[in-house]
Amino acid sequence: MKIREVTVFSEGDSLDLNCWSNVPFLFTKSLEKKGIKVNRVNIYSNKYIRKTIWAYFFKPLLDLLFKDNIYTYEQTFLNRWLVRCRIRKALKRFKNSDLNIYLSYAYLDEFSGIPNVLFSDWTSEYVLRYRLKRKPYSFEKAYLDIQRQNIQQADIVLSLFPDIARAMEVMYGRSPIYYLGQNVINNVYEGSLEQASILPLKKRSNILLFIGRETYLSGARLLVRSFEILRKDFPNLELHIVGLTASYFEDLPDNVFVHGYLDKSKPAQKNLYYDLLINSRLFINPTPQWGGYSSTVEAMYFYTPVVISDYSSFVDTFGTEIPFGYYVKQSDGSDLCDCLRKVLTNTAYEQLCIASHKAVSDFTWDNFVDKFLIQVDSVLKIKR
Repeated sequence: MKIREVTVFSEGDSLDLNCWSNVPFLFTKSLEKKGIKVNRVNIYSNKYIRKTIWAYFFKPLLDLLFKDNIYTYEQTFLNRWLVRCRIRKALKRFKNSDLNIYLSYAYLDEFSGIPNVLFSDWTSEYVLRYRLKRKPYSFEKAYLDIQRQNIQQADIVLSLFPDIARAMEVMYGRSPIYYLGQNVINNVYEGSLEQASILPLKKRSNILLFIGRETYLSGARLLVRSFEILRKDFPNLELHIVGLTASYFEDLPDNVFVHGYLDKSKPAQKNLYYDLLINSRLFINPTPQWGGYSSTVEAMYFYTPVVISDYSSFVDTFGTEIPFGYYVKQSDGSDLCDCLRKVLTNTAYEQLCIASHKAVSDFTWDNFVDKFLIQVDSVLKIKR
């Protein structure tokens, strides 16, 4: 079955680079490059309700009573009813679509008569079991059941991560849940990336780079403390933090620069983002359990060695020992400085840079979409 037209449902505008770490934008653009017509449907929640009634009344109350809850407005019956109406309206409009692709595990309409694909990273139940390590609260269970039902009913289910795909197979009693053998670089850099020109920049650089928002705050604070110690021996070092503002830190030492969130859709912020990637000597995210996979592999694509926590998705992809940096094994920071020193003093630093780029050089959206289309065609042939 040759796919000529698809309808893509995303929680946000798939033409907006800020939607889910650039994934919907780059995925749909890559489909279009293959000559496939893409019908884009935004199924994000109503921002006026989300940012007013929910944000100022319900969310503070829930957070007060259940500190680590993961319940959001998107999970409410009202939002789900509104989204369901939007999905059914789109299905009536795009009847010639060969495939419905939901960039989420939270939504599915199994009665359209068109094959359905669910493509995302992880489910809420995965977060509870493997990250928060707790049982769901009673009000969280309904949403978990909805995701479970969708996964069991969809024609094809994919995850971006191999270990998470395997965990979901066990959780949902469905096999296979597909991993396509690679992740992707969410790269919108338009300049040339030449090894001969970028390696000297990195070798001379004094820039340490951290990218991550509130989820990675513990790792950022740990890095700041380690940076203070490190500067005693490397006084010219700079630490640049992207994704967080100074308000998240009690006190920032000299040579620490915070940039907040950098929007790739805005030229000045995009240029700063890629200038930091190109000129950074080392990328660091020591946050335990999850160290910002997307920003890490993007930094690697720009020839940047990494020092990160040994979380399962990264280790599963790249191995227990990495030739392009080091894993931080202790979450208390006892070995973070040692790992940073090893990179900064490494006489074969350029080889670390080359190994970093090589490890992810095939993680392109073009390759990913080729594999996606082959997998879809294979599964649907069997189903027919």
